[in-house]
Amino acid sequence: MLGGLKIARLVVLTLIAVLSTISACSKDKNPTRPPVGHGWSALGSGTNYMVNALTVYNGQLMAGGSFPMAGGVIVHYVAAWDGSTWSALGSGMSGRNKAVCALAEYNGQLIAGGSFDVAGGVSARGIAAWEGSSWSALGSGLPGMHEAVYALKEYNGRLIAGGYFVTVGGVSANYIAAWEGSSWSPLGAGTNKEVNALAVYNGRLIAGGDFDTAGAVSVSKIAAWSE
Repeated sequence: MLGGLKIARLVVLTLIAVLSTISACSKDKNPTRPPVGHGWSALGSGTNYMVNALTVYNGQLMAGGSFPMAGGVIVHYVAAWDGSTWSALGSGMSGRNKAVCALAEYNGQLIAGGSFDVAGGVSARGIAAWEGSSWSALGSGLPGMHEAVYALKEYNGRLIAGGYFVTVGGVSANYIAAWEGSSWSPLGAGTNKEVNALAVYNGRLIAGGDFDTAGAVSVSKIAAWSE
């Protein structure tokens, strides 16, 4: 009888040890649920229509799109979020389809590309620069009513713009062009259809879009440019 009690006690102690080990391992494999507050949250009351582009400029989040309002404030398609409230960048954009499709920082300026004719009261067709207090044009911009800039990226000290256009700043440039700081220039023969996205990878400029050729090279919707 005494021996049976000892055996039972030993079995109980063994089970406790095993359960403790399982508990410790399960904690390692399944971290505790994050505290309340993690996950998605709103940025104020947001915008009243589509957001197409985001970037950070001067410590603020910049948003561009097809929205006339952000956080209940009239912003005209581009706005700044300072962590608590939305604000306008001057009087924003107007004309044509009135949309900002791309944003990037270049030479200390915020560059906005899209489908518009005016930025902050200044003629700026399809592309404009915000200097912190006012908008300015980058050359004469895009000439056509249906042309637009869809993508922006800095590469080798130049601002690269891709989109749906064959001329920018009076220069022939098939769907992609470079801003030198004072004038536009083409990137080779460009592409045969629009450029929708730009990135820099391994020292090369990568362009994506709806094109089948880049320069004289047959490609399938994506190509690399190197200098």
